[in-house]
Amino acid sequence: IFWGITNHLKAQAGSPDPGFGKKGWGLTSSPGRSRWIGNASCLQNDGKILLAGEARDSLHRDHFLLARYEANGVLDKKFGKNGIVTTLINPKRNAVGNAIALQP
Repeated sequence: IFWGITNHLKAQAGSPDPGFGKKGWGLTSSPGRSRWIGNASCLQNDGKILLAGEARDSLHRDHFLLARYEANGVLDKKFGKNGIVTTLINPKRNAVGNAIALQP
């Protein structure tokens, strides 16, 4: 699964599932002038996908980003605000989600 923009890409052998997202790729546009980067993802038991990363605002501060997608690659509009939650943890330091794990 590939999400957003990344500095590196590692994938298993195979080809994209054409029933997922757009022609097998998940891509989410960021609103306005912000920049979103997905760094890690995990699969929930119900097939929904969680994505952790960062969202840069117009003041160039990085917020913690958490997004949830349906199994077909569409944002889960019932999660956060239209599928996305961003949190500015400290206005003087960047907050980035680099890993994600599900707990029981």
